[in-house]
Amino acid sequence: MYISRDYLHEIMELNNELIASKRELERKNAELERAMNKIKQLESIIPICSYCNKIRDDDNSDWISLEDYISSKTDSSLSHGICNECLKDQLHRV
Repeated sequence: MYISRDYLHEIMELNNELIASKRELERKNAELERAMNKIKQLESIIPICSYCNKIRDDDNSDWISLEDYISSKTDSSLSHGICNECLKDQLHRV
């Protein structure tokens, strides 16, 4: 049975495209897995101090600020402001 070079070349190109697609799919799956792990972490019960709002870290050995916790677990960064209630409270204290 004779197979032309053009046909073999086409098969090889399709095979290479399939391999590239598989690698991309594996990369996307790994990315999705990481995202799902982050979501699971954020959906869990988070131990937080009722006085200072620090959060106990994952190995229960230390307490870290809420800002540091959120920054370490997400791609988010925080900015600070003051809500209207706190602003009124602060103005009344002066």
